[in-house]
Amino acid sequence: FHLLLCLKVQFQKHQKNCKEFHLEIQQKFLSKSNKTFNKNAHVATCHNELIKDKRFVLVGRGMYGLKEWGQVGGTVKDLITLVMQEEGQKMKKESIIEKVLKLRDVKENTVLVNLNNPKLFKKLADNYYHLLSK
Repeated sequence: FHLLLCLKVQFQKHQKNCKEFHLEIQQKFLSKSNKTFNKNAHVATCHNELIKDKRFVLVGRGMYGLKEWGQVGGTVKDLITLVMQEEGQKMKKESIIEKVLKLRDVKENTVLVNLNNPKLFKKLADNYYHLLSK
């Protein structure tokens, strides 16, 4: 329960700052807050609480943002699908990578690995990919 109260305080703080924040910052704050209960907040616990709270969005590599800032949730696969639906069903590989990296802080190779999902995307000639219907 105390962890949820601390998250609420942190949410209000980040709401004012409008900056993405790292998981370790949350963990340190929660550990300091939990001193009254003689407990440390573990990084995994903080991550789980942030993921459960629909106001927070994992934007990549331990960084979180708020949904109200326009951050988009979901997996990299979900982001590729979203980008391809917005831009058209067929896109160049470089364009997909560029647009996904603007939405999420992941490595380029992560986008490439997700593009190789034959159930969702089909590789065409000249480095184009096509979004398959779900």
